[in-house]
Amino acid sequence: MKPLRAKKCRDCRKPFTPFNSITPRCFDCAATWALTKVRKDYKSEQKALKKRERKQLAKRKADLKPLSWFHNKARVACNSYIRYRDRNDCCISCDKPLAFEDKYDAGHWKTQGGHKWIAYDEVNINGQCVSCNQHKSGNESAQRPRLVAKWGIEEVERLECSGKNLGEKTYTREDLLEIEKKYKLKLKELK
Repeated sequence: MKPLRAKKCRDCRKPFTPFNSITPRCFDCAATWALTKVRKDYKSEQKALKKRERKQLAKRKADLKPLSWFHNKARVACNSYIRYRDRNDCCISCDKPLAFEDKYDAGHWKTQGGHKWIAYDEVNINGQCVSCNQHKSGNESAQRPRLVAKWGIEEVERLECSGKNLGEKTYTREDLLEIEKKYKLKLKELK
């Protein structure tokens, strides 16, 4: 085998005789480079380990949270979207313009407590002034004609019959997280 000729070190640029034909560094620079690489690899492994631990901790914390916490997060996202969507409309119950109201609600025609399966249905939730929603219990009798005008008779009848067709729908944590994600995305698209 033919002896290898001298090369210049990639780091210090001094000439050296390599151990094999693909050695790019002299012995001293190679040792320093290897030590630096090991430290970098160790740091990146530690960083990845901490990230995994944080993710596992977040999952454990989420598993401890009650279902009502997830309902609340989904409800807040859904109501924020509805309030923004209907900001330039009139109250669904009394026809008062919502744009002039300081505060208005996302009112449910069919209540959330009695009709959980349509609690996040966009046809069921509309912009409503505080007076109608909170002081007149949603003013349901005045809502139906305006709902028909806004959404059509088929949608209103679908809401009226939905309990008979669906039965009690129970939401899982994953369902509620998906609902929250969906409404946050829709709100972002509107803005």
